[in-house]
Amino acid sequence: APDPPDPPAPPMPPWEPVSGDLGDVVEVTQGEYLRIEGNARVGTLIVHHGGRVELAGQLGIKPVPLSALDLGHGVEPQMNRGIVVFDHGELFANGPVVLPAEGVLERPLAIYSLDREQRGHLIAYHGGCIRLIGVELRDLGRGTLDRWNTATNIKGRYALHLHHGHDHGDCCEIVGCSIHDTVPESPYRYGITIHATANAIVRDNLVRNKSGAGIWTEDGSERGNTITGNLIVDITGTGQLSNARQSPPWPEIIDEAFEGAGLWFRGGGNLIENNTVRRCRRAGLIWWPAGPGPAFRARNLVITDCEAGIEPWYADGTPDDWQEIEGVTIARCENGVRNYNCSYLRYRDMTIEDCVDRGYRGGDYIESHVEFITLIVRRCGAGFAPSTIQALPGQQPGPVFVAGLSAEANGVDVLMQPLWHNGGGVMCVPRMVTISGAQLGSRVRVAMASDSPGGWDKILPDVLTIDGRRYYYADQRAEAICPHSDGANVGCPVAGLTNAQAMGQYGVCRAGEIAPQAAQITDGVEGLVL
Repeated sequence: APDPPDPPAPPMPPWEPVSGDLGDVVEVTQGEYLRIEGNARVGTLIVHHGGRVELAGQLGIKPVPLSALDLGHGVEPQMNRGIVVFDHGELFANGPVVLPAEGVLERPLAIYSLDREQRGHLIAYHGGCIRLIGVELRDLGRGTLDRWNTATNIKGRYALHLHHGHDHGDCCEIVGCSIHDTVPESPYRYGITIHATANAIVRDNLVRNKSGAGIWTEDGSERGNTITGNLIVDITGTGQLSNARQSPPWPEIIDEAFEGAGLWFRGGGNLIENNTVRRCRRAGLIWWPAGPGPAFRARNLVITDCEAGIEPWYADGTPDDWQEIEGVTIARCENGVRNYNCSYLRYRDMTIEDCVDRGYRGGDYIESHVEFITLIVRRCGAGFAPSTIQALPGQQPGPVFVAGLSAEANGVDVLMQPLWHNGGGVMCVPRMVTISGAQLGSRVRVAMASDSPGGWDKILPDVLTIDGRRYYYADQRAEAICPHSDGANVGCPVAGLTNAQAMGQYGVCRAGEIAPQAAQITDGVEGLVL
């Protein structure tokens, strides 16, 4: 006869609800259940190996010395103050779901630091489960904007840290919570951190007054996480370029997401949609893939009042797996989209308004195989300004293509600047920009800018086509003087020759082509159009 089935596991013992001072260190493990009610406080709460803790009140983290607890799994033992959940321990709270709104910070249930300078943190790792619904997480996290080090600014002690959950992240759910600091312009990093964790749900939360990044993924291995419906506001930071700490003085350990971004991602493979970001020091959205993996995608974002709306960093898709940003509205930023090297990237259904500098700023970083499908740009300094670089030397340039550009009330709708590279003109490559379905309504519709700082190449092919019409720089006429080589700049070997003469003698001319005689000056165009 078959063996009888195992008897059901005995129910958790019905512990009495607790409140008040729980002690400096409380451990809840297999077969134990703790319900926290009223106003309670603790130094470090450890939940592991099947232990369960229910938050049904408010829990303050006491300013006790950091606990020397050997938790294993690479978590430094001397650094814990707060709540640690691991190896199938569970922390859960079922508060009312409060949809995120800037002025609604408080929740009936809360975890907070009693001392804003001796702060606690909340971490779940290696199968630890955190399910928080309608909880206020206040003044948590100890890492600051200073560079990470191993003594005074330890990495990993964030406000809410889903750490190395791997495929156990599906038991992590953060819904309707408020994660914020009461310290003015808080220097304490991060609202919600997802690190090497899959299938977590981060939905309908408010992240306010944190630094570095509001919500971020840490190393690019994160997959299947749902990040949707969140409101991220007032994220401070250094405002530096994202690669500022990848150069000397070298950090002791990897240091990222310090700039001040609402959303900051190290890779693709997650569902990112319907999030709103306001007032970030650097950008609303930054992504910088850590290496090969699923293409980054995000949709239905609203980003306002940041230095930049979107910044891709070294963000490369593939011909078979394009990155895609869809359904985004950006307003009142310095630049709507500011590119820092990207390829195989498609923007779809974008609206960019009231940006002081440019709606789309390709800058002087690589943009190769970049597409825009329906782009609206209004009231910006320049509406659409593609990069001066489409590839590195020796690489095949990838064209920029726009299908459906509507631009109005900009300083200039389409701005083409000469090919330029900060490594000198020898680093430049040919460029091709094609726009179709254009509705250009500003006083200056197209500006083919002839001036540029040193480091340019003005003789390589540089082609702009809008609705089948070619645009040329004014100095592409046959009789115009061809730019000449001078230090970092690349041009005709001899100064003073016309384009016709330079072409005849050296096979070069301005922008690689002499403008046809039929190309004319037209109202609204700075340059020539055929």
